[in-house]
Amino acid sequence: IDGQFSDWSNVVVAHSDPADVPDSAGPDWRNIHVTNDTGNLYVRFTSENAFNLDGSPTYGYSRCLIFIDTDGDPATGYSVTGSVGSELLIAGDGLFRQSAGVFNGGWLASLAVAPRFNVTDCELAVPLAQIRAQTPAASRLRLTFVNDEVSDYAPDNGHVAFTILSQ
Repeated sequence: IDGQFSDWSNVVVAHSDPADVPDSAGPDWRNIHVTNDTGNLYVRFTSENAFNLDGSPTYGYSRCLIFIDTDGDPATGYSVTGSVGSELLIAGDGLFRQSAGVFNGGWLASLAVAPRFNVTDCELAVPLAQIRAQTPAASRLRLTFVNDEVSDYAPDNGHVAFTILSQ
């Protein structure tokens, strides 16, 4: 993870979202890419507006949230949308555990993320070991991207589906 995006040229856009919210302390989600290798799940997203990953200067916490449903069952994780029950939450550069009715079940790890400030294009890595610690046989993920300051969801309804590729 280096903040250089030329290595994403062969990764197709998993979801394109319209520019549909005012400037805020979080992203106005645009293009989302997801891929993996043997060690990590990689996410890249673009934002219509620039923001700081840590929520500064307006907030002391991130408004950039990515919910990951690792088992495909909306009843077992934190309810984000009707189709996503999140077992993992990325908030800024932190990874947190979630479960039914529990938004923050505890910090798990700091993630590799770049850049962190004045973000309009961002990439991050989630260790597959963290995903498999929640769901050992995880192969199909459902991701929902949220800026909770302005209630911007990507996609606006549903989720981004991703199948972990064998390497």
